[in-house]
Amino acid sequence: TVYVTHDQVEAMTLSDRILVLNDGSLQQCDSPRKLYRYPANLFTAGFMGNPQANLVDGLVRKDNGALYFQAQKGDFTIPLGDKIEGLESNKDLVIAIRPEDIQVGQEKEPDSMEMEIYSVLPAGSETIIYARRGGSIELVIKKSEEGTYDLTMDQRIYVSFKALNFYDAKTEKLIASKE
Repeated sequence: TVYVTHDQVEAMTLSDRILVLNDGSLQQCDSPRKLYRYPANLFTAGFMGNPQANLVDGLVRKDNGALYFQAQKGDFTIPLGDKIEGLESNKDLVIAIRPEDIQVGQEKEPDSMEMEIYSVLPAGSETIIYARRGGSIELVIKKSEEGTYDLTMDQRIYVSFKALNFYDAKTEKLIASKE
């Protein structure tokens, strides 16, 4: 059966395979899980999911043998470890971070980054948090665990990332993933 819908949730729950089209051009055909976790390009990464994936422009740099993602704007650096297959230093990239792949803490941890909450939207079983760093980087965070209801506007939090997808800035194609 072929079923056409613009509703992403409906497509994810009803399908064995999903075809994503953009202006009549096939972007990706895959299982719902693979399409969601490893979108083949930036269009699919931004299209699938609610809220959408956070997209941040930057580049990978190497310092003392370790890789880091450095955003183009602001003080936003993510440590990546010593090697990720497919990543090379000094390459322009866009990272995609799913809102639910952002961990939130109240205290500084290794590899965490301080951010400031500017909006909290409790929605029953989950909470949507909007946070920024230095006015130039904004992230949408989706949490479903206890304790997120206690977060407030202007509060400082520390975030770290469970999973990242890396896209070539020119071709917009997926080149690497880190979980």
